[in-house]
Amino acid sequence: MLNIREIQESYILGKVVAWDTPYNSAATVPDSQLTGVSTSGYYFNRATHPYLKNFETIIKMGPDSSRWTIEPYSATTTYVKEQIVEEGGFIYESLANGNTGNTPSSNPTEWLPTNVLSQYLKRTMRGSLETVLQNEVCRNPLVSNEYLYRLGRPQEDIDPNESKWVGIRINPLSSNHLSYVINQIGLQFTGTQNVEVFLYNQNNLVTSVNLTSDGNNFKFFDVDMNIDPSEKGAWYIFYDQTGLTEQSVGSNQTIHSCFDPYFSIVGFSVDPGTDLNTIDQSDFEYGTTFGLNLNLSIAPDLTNFVKQHPNLIAEAWQLQTATDILWDFLGNTNVRSNQNQRNIDREEVKFQLIDIKGRTLAKRLTHAMKKLSNSLDQVGKTDTAFRANPEDYYESSTV
Repeated sequence: MLNIREIQESYILGKVVAWDTPYNSAATVPDSQLTGVSTSGYYFNRATHPYLKNFETIIKMGPDSSRWTIEPYSATTTYVKEQIVEEGGFIYESLANGNTGNTPSSNPTEWLPTNVLSQYLKRTMRGSLETVLQNEVCRNPLVSNEYLYRLGRPQEDIDPNESKWVGIRINPLSSNHLSYVINQIGLQFTGTQNVEVFLYNQNNLVTSVNLTSDGNNFKFFDVDMNIDPSEKGAWYIFYDQTGLTEQSVGSNQTIHSCFDPYFSIVGFSVDPGTDLNTIDQSDFEYGTTFGLNLNLSIAPDLTNFVKQHPNLIAEAWQLQTATDILWDFLGNTNVRSNQNQRNIDREEVKFQLIDIKGRTLAKRLTHAMKKLSNSLDQVGKTDTAFRANPEDYYESSTV
């Protein structure tokens, strides 16, 4: 589970890997977002492949830019971030959403001067980074659509209404890089009852949802609630008993053991308005769930980790991008120096991409992927979010 879009923006704007510019100032170069000092020390056109050293070569061998359609700028159109327009014979990229009435040539804070080369490189860089992240960093869910409690004998256990805030406290244990998704909330009362269920992080309201129980039957409702791993402290899911006409049904239900490595959980009962940060053991209720049950999924969310440790990803991203550009060269049937001869050595490029016996680009990429995998496995010895599932292995044949 990754916010790939967020990572792509962070890596490109942060120049984790950049494009080295030639000494010839008259040469066509990418826009300012792509050039400059690389924060990792890696450059897409250094130590990758000779065909990538010269931007004119990329322009000639890459996709045919003459087929690109770029709309002229309109003062009445609202543009979104990264949308491109043409104005006065130049190309500009919008730097913000809701961009209206800002003439590109005179609003450098709203528009970035760019060119077709830059747009091609950015598109490739984003796709290549997604390939690296999907192959090596994305992990499968650790727990998928599991109910929190095993149902017991609910008809025998009625919770009295005492005008309290009642519910369950979830305290994440094992990792700051796990995302807890609440797929469903289950309710059971002695009769039909409308309740507002709250989700708090520490003493801060995150969201709430209004639910109506189904008579005295246990019923699950689809919800959209997430426990953000970047937020610290305990989480509380509860409702207010004040004014309720029915009573909750909560038996001595036991938690499913699959959740044990990831969080501790306990029922609680406090007076309305209580500072949830002050809850202690005297407020815990071990014998009831107050008619609540949850369906949960737990998945690694390594977005913040990847943003904070770009040097782990940089080499693999550099080589994956170079590989993807060479594949574009290889697949471009229009790349010719004259009618009968291509201006690239097709067999040499094919060898670089496919052969894995020598020090080729494909071999180096596979090695970089393995290094990344090993680094994440080392972190996984102390952080469960990084532990690979059997389905999470990278195959060199996918290069």
